[in-house]
Amino acid sequence: MSDIKNSSEDIEEIKEIKSNSDLTPERLTLTFYDRKCETFGVSWYTAAYGSPEIRIMPMPDGVSDPDAVDASCARRIKCASSDGMEGVKNVGIIDKTSPERDYFYMVGDAEANVWSRRSLLRRRVPHDDSFTFLFFSDTQDGVLLGTMWKKAYGEALRDYPETAFTLHGGDIVDYGGYTELWEPMLRINAPYTMRIPMMQASGNHEYWPCYLRGNTNVDDKHYCQEYPPQDTTNGVYFAREFGNALFLVMNSGDVMSAGSYDMISASQLEWLERELSSTDKDWRIVMIHNPLYSPGKYGSAPDRNMAALNFRRQLNGLFWKYKVSLCLCGHDHVYFKTYPIDKNGKKCAEGEGTVHVMPGCGGIQNRSAIEGLSAEDASMFEEYYPMRHGHSAYMAFKVTPEHIDAFYYTVDCEDPSARSVLKSRFTLGRRK
Repeated sequence: MSDIKNSSEDIEEIKEIKSNSDLTPERLTLTFYDRKCETFGVSWYTAAYGSPEIRIMPMPDGVSDPDAVDASCARRIKCASSDGMEGVKNVGIIDKTSPERDYFYMVGDAEANVWSRRSLLRRRVPHDDSFTFLFFSDTQDGVLLGTMWKKAYGEALRDYPETAFTLHGGDIVDYGGYTELWEPMLRINAPYTMRIPMMQASGNHEYWPCYLRGNTNVDDKHYCQEYPPQDTTNGVYFAREFGNALFLVMNSGDVMSAGSYDMISASQLEWLERELSSTDKDWRIVMIHNPLYSPGKYGSAPDRNMAALNFRRQLNGLFWKYKVSLCLCGHDHVYFKTYPIDKNGKKCAEGEGTVHVMPGCGGIQNRSAIEGLSAEDASMFEEYYPMRHGHSAYMAFKVTPEHIDAFYYTVDCEDPSARSVLKSRFTLGRRK
């Protein structure tokens, strides 16, 4: 479970008078807090300890603008604080909401009367066996500070306003240990990230030491969510159920553990098998940052793909045995879709194996398949496309009881008037 604790003793130790700017909310994230996706975890940063609070109330009928709502009767949710990554992490849980209503909420400091922007919290989205989710990955864009993700996210929600949640395959920012990158990335995208809950996978830019400036536990320090007991130093893993689907967010950061030999830990594998063996959901979807298969360097280059080869040996059998339909990944910054893959790592018939997908690159580090891709490696992919400079990419998935429709888009972020362009689509039937 995310570290939520009573911070009253910590606050009492702080004697200096805090300015309002010290309590201004920054780096705000919204997640599904619990397994059933019925409560929401909110996390934000301040420069000092204070009196953190969430205020929330139903949107009145006929009103769509949160700023037009009288907040005097909003419900007040007391929150907790703890030492975070170069600041104070504040966390709270939004519960007791109805799926029949939309809400507005804001976070801030009750005593200082300093608040974030108001945001819509959409609860009236499909939450049954038919729903839509978005998939981004590798949105790091360096000095552009989040503008590429903002462009793609805005286009995605224009085309799919019914989106229930977003998946992110990892590497939100370029240097995961640098608050000066997290702050603008989350601030500029707040109109989306405050409104749409996100499930995030831990990326290598969140666990490779060269990106961290001495920080660790980067994911745990930026989200408020429930997950199994685990060492969060190099990332987190957790499960969520939405409609008739089980989402298993795995952590490829296990490769950083001493003696891992670029493999997933036994404890995470045991958790994965417990989840898969006990679920009654028809759709089983895995997300992991480091791919098992990819035409890019981390999937196919002999000097870079040791983790991918090990993950295949560890996971192909489990995916086959427990009928995992989709494995979503990032890291290589290209788009691809494999043929269905069986327990032996071979192509198999439609509906009989796991399809692996990468959604291109959401940020600036666009790549292509490696030069000299072997015929054997290339044969695993039904399609793959390079990313163009200045373009961002994403996928949308429309889930129904019998099939999933998937759509791959790119957006020219150098053209302010550009709209998203559909590049590919496919339909996936349920595992037999």
